[in-house]
Amino acid sequence: MAFNTIMNVGDGIQYEAKADAAITPGMLVEELSTGNIQKQATAKANVENAVAIENHLIGEDIADDYATGDNVLYRVYGSGQQALLILKQGETVAISDSVEAAGGGEVQKLTSAGTNPVGIARNAVDANASTATPLVNRRVIVRFF
Repeated sequence: MAFNTIMNVGDGIQYEAKADAAITPGMLVEELSTGNIQKQATAKANVENAVAIENHLIGEDIADDYATGDNVLYRVYGSGQQALLILKQGETVAISDSVEAAGGGEVQKLTSAGTNPVGIARNAVDANASTATPLVNRRVIVRFF
C-alpha cells in the first residue's frame, strides 16, 4: 500500500515550528519549552495527536525528512481522524489493534490495557523482520481516539 501524504481522513489543525533535530513525516511530535518541536520522546506516554506532515508547500513528500532547524509542518488531529504514522521496527499490528507512543516519534502495539493508546490501526503491518524493514513498509494508518 503506497501513500504520498500523511493526511488520510480529516485535516487536523496545521501548525509550524522549527525542528530541534531531524524529523520524518509521519512521526508523532511534541513541543519544547523553546517553541521548537522534536520527535515524541517517551514510550507509553499520554501524547497529543501531533504528527509531522510532508512539506507539500515546496513539493516534498513523505520520504523527505526535515533537518535540524527546518520549519516543520505538523497537524494536530482530533478523535476519528486518521493519519499515516510510523510503526517501530520489530513490531507487528493487525487491523483494529490499539497503538501507543513508542518514543522516537514512532508507535507500537499497545503493551497493556489501561495505558495511553493513541488510536487503532486501520491496516495490518509487519515490521518484525530479522533485518531492518524499510520505512515505506512500516507505515500504519491510525484512527485517533
